[in-house]
Amino acid sequence: MDYLDLPPVTRASGVIKLPGSKSISNRTLLLAALAAGETRITDLLDSDDTKVMLAALKALGVGLVKQGEDWVVSGVGGIFPVKQAELFMGNAGTAIRPLTAALALSKRRRCGLDGVSSTAGTGGSTGSSAESNLGGIFFTLEVSLAPLSTALLDCK
Repeated sequence: MDYLDLPPVTRASGVIKLPGSKSISNRTLLLAALAAGETRITDLLDSDDTKVMLAALKALGVGLVKQGEDWVVSGVGGIFPVKQAELFMGNAGTAIRPLTAALALSKRRRCGLDGVSSTAGTGGSTGSSAESNLGGIFFTLEVSLAPLSTALLDCK
């Protein structure tokens, strides 16, 4: 049998283009929104989850401009300008989870987050509530997992 011996590879180079990810796209959007200054995002995944995050960030006062295939995000420096908002998050778990955490750490904010529950149509209904004091930021988070999941953040 013929064979070919290859020497060990010590270096590789090239460009790899990976398929888009809802989770990475939404985390990138949120981090860019919270940052100070302008961030250009290339190859953002075009999905329902990222559209929900874009709409929520716009509703919170983040500057978002689509330039060709890129998105330019004008970061708010950690403080969302809009202090009260009702945000519909659909079924976008990759958007609602990190955004809920970011809003819970924001002072002087009241935001309602509604979304489609993963338990919708199962006949099951559960609820939970939590109160916490994180570094002097008090918030109440109530979640109902009936056909619509609702989180209400009242940060003082």
